[in-house]
Amino acid sequence: MLTYKLKIKNKIDVSYYCKNYSFLFRKLYANFELSADKNYQKELQAKYGLDSWFFESCKKEVKMKLLQNETQRKKQLLQIQSIEKELLNNNFEGKKGKRKKFYLTEKLGYLKEKQAKKITFGGLSNLQKISFLSNEKQENQTELSLIKKKYYKQRIILIYSIGEAPQKSNRKFSFDFLHQKILFKPDKDTKFNIDFYCSKNQQKVLDKLQKYIGVMPVSVRLDNDFVWISFDEEKLNNYEFKENEYFREIKKVPKNEENSKELRKEIYKKFIAEQRERKLVNKLNNRYLAVDLNPEFIGFCVVDKLENGGINEVYKECLDLSNLNTKTRLSSTDKKQIKQNNKRKFELCEAWKYIFDLATHFKVAYFVSEELEFKAKSYNENSNLANYKTKNIWHRTLTTNLINKYCNILGIEKIGIIPAYSSFIGNIQHTYFDPISASIEIARRGTVKYDKGNSIFPVLSDKDKDTMCLLGLDVPCDTVLNWKNALGLFATSGLRYRRVLEKSKILDKNLSSYKSGIKIYHIV
Repeated sequence: MLTYKLKIKNKIDVSYYCKNYSFLFRKLYANFELSADKNYQKELQAKYGLDSWFFESCKKEVKMKLLQNETQRKKQLLQIQSIEKELLNNNFEGKKGKRKKFYLTEKLGYLKEKQAKKITFGGLSNLQKISFLSNEKQENQTELSLIKKKYYKQRIILIYSIGEAPQKSNRKFSFDFLHQKILFKPDKDTKFNIDFYCSKNQQKVLDKLQKYIGVMPVSVRLDNDFVWISFDEEKLNNYEFKENEYFREIKKVPKNEENSKELRKEIYKKFIAEQRERKLVNKLNNRYLAVDLNPEFIGFCVVDKLENGGINEVYKECLDLSNLNTKTRLSSTDKKQIKQNNKRKFELCEAWKYIFDLATHFKVAYFVSEELEFKAKSYNENSNLANYKTKNIWHRTLTTNLINKYCNILGIEKIGIIPAYSSFIGNIQHTYFDPISASIEIARRGTVKYDKGNSIFPVLSDKDKDTMCLLGLDVPCDTVLNWKNALGLFATSGLRYRRVLEKSKILDKNLSSYKSGIKIYHIV
C-alpha cells in the first residue's frame, strides 16, 4: 500500500469526529471480545454518534493493534526465557562475566516490567509527568498545563474509513483528484469540502488513480490539517495478482473430484505465470539488479543470467553513506540531531530513487537482496559504535518500505536470498570494492535460486584457494575444505579479506548536487 500525506488548504473542523472515533477505538481496544455483539455495537454507535462503517473501520484498526502488541509480547517472552536460561547455566567468572551478568539481570527486570504494563494512550511518560507535577507547587502549573495538552492531543486518533471499490472507492469520501478536491461525508446531513496541496509527482499518480475510482479501494485518514490517501500501487500499475478471477475459477473446480487439489494448484500457477508476463513487459527476462546493504555503503550491480548458469556483469556502482552517519552525541530532541536524522532519511530516499531509476534504464526484471533479520539477543557483545550503526542509523524499515514501493510501482519481482558468507565469497572471487563484490555474489545466488539442483554456494576452486593464499592465508590447500571452513581459518589467523576502495579504479561524484552527503563510486 502506498500512502500520500496531503496538507489541507482550507479550514475544516472534524475534531468532533476524531474525538469520538478515539473514544470508540479505546473502548473497543479494552473490550474487543464484545465487538461481534450487535447490541454492543449499536450501543457504541449511538453513544459516539458514528455509523456502522466507522465502527467496522475502527474494529479493523483495533484488531491490527492487538495483533501487533501480541507479537511484541511473544518476542519479549522469548527474550525473558532466553535470559533466564543463560543466567541459570553460566558461571560468569571474571570481570567481563560479572559485567555480563549485571547487564542480563537489569534487562530481565526491564522486560518483566514491560510485560506487566498495559498500553497507555497519550504516552506513559506524559502521564507520569502529569502525576508528578500535580503534586508539586503552584509555580509548575504552566508546565503541567503544557504536558496535559500534549497528553490529550496524543490520545486523539485520526478518523479512518476503509476503502471499498463498489462504493466509488470509499463510502465516506468522494474524490476529485484532478482538481485536488475531496468531499468528506460523515453522515447524510454533514459534508466537508477539502482542498489539498500535492507535489507534481503526486499529482501524476493521483490523476492516474482518478481513473480507477470505483474499481479499486482507496482508504482515507483525516484530521484538521492533513488527509492521508492509501491505495494499492501494484494494482494501480496493473501488476497485481488477479484475486477475483482466480477465486472465480477455483469455485468451478468440483470439491469431490480426486484431483481437485492438483487442479487448484495448476490454476494458481497459471495466474502467477500471467502476473509475471504482465510484469515482464518492457523488461529483459534474464536481467537482475542485486544490492549488498550495510549502514555505510550500498553496493549494487546489474547482471544478466547466461544460458550456462553463469552471469555477465553489466553495471557496478557503490553509494557511500558514511558522511551521513557522524555521531553528534546530542539528545534525540536537539535541533541539530533532528536535522541530521531528517537529512539522512531524505538522502536515503534519494539513493533508492537513483538505484531504481537505473533499474528502469537497464530494463531490470528481478531485484535481489539479502534476507536480513535482527534476532533479539540476550547479550550483544558488539561495540557501541557497531550497535549504533546497525540499530540506529541503518533505517532498515524505511529501506524495506522504499524497496517494496518501487518494486510494486515498476513491476520488478523481488528475490530474497540467504546471506551466509556472501561478503566472504564475493571478496574472494572478485577484486572490486567490498560492497560491490558482495553484491555480485548476491546476484549470482538470485539467478540460481529457483534452478533445481543448484547450491547457494559456488564451487570452491583452486583459483579461490590461490586468492586466499595471496591474502595471507598460510595453510596447506588440503585443509581448506569448504567456504565455512575457509572463513574460520581467516578468523583464527586474524586476516582481513574485505577489498578496500581503490581510487584509481573508480569515478566518484555526489549523488544529486554538491550539497548531497552521498558519494557515488562507479567502477571504471
